[in-house]
Amino acid sequence: MKKFLIGCGIVAVSGFVILFGTLMWLGFKMESGDAPDTKILLGSEIKAPTRKVIDQFIELAEDEAIIFYYSAGLFDHSENMNLVTDQRVIVYQGSDAPVIYCRYDNIKEIEYEVQGSTFEDSSLLLATRDGNPALFSLTLSAEEGRDERVFKYIQDRISE
Repeated sequence: MKKFLIGCGIVAVSGFVILFGTLMWLGFKMESGDAPDTKILLGSEIKAPTRKVIDQFIELAEDEAIIFYYSAGLFDHSENMNLVTDQRVIVYQGSDAPVIYCRYDNIKEIEYEVQGSTFEDSSLLLATRDGNPALFSLTLSAEEGRDERVFKYIQDRISE
């Protein structure tokens, strides 16, 4: 019985060490910008590794500034990227899908779906005036209430 309990203790401690190590590794990756953050980032908070991935997959105009950025990817930014710039809204959903974007003057309607929990992402559904695409959505973290800031920013831009 004693050997069994020692074995169980070793397994439990090993599991804890592996879990703790994985969480530490993921935390370091997020802090450095190599892995997606859990919250929406302001343009000024985007780190160089994150910006490098954005530039690799999304072409921004020289005078275009990122206002908000969020990736719903777990380990890799390129799994899903949502950008709100001073000129347009951009969604990248991986290499199998085209980059979707819409200038503010082409957004007809915006619908904000709040999840009510910081553990679930909110979404913005955008309807376009020209129907190309007719509808598309942004996935946004509800953490720190920044999803609401994104909604208000886009809403203000389309009512100008």
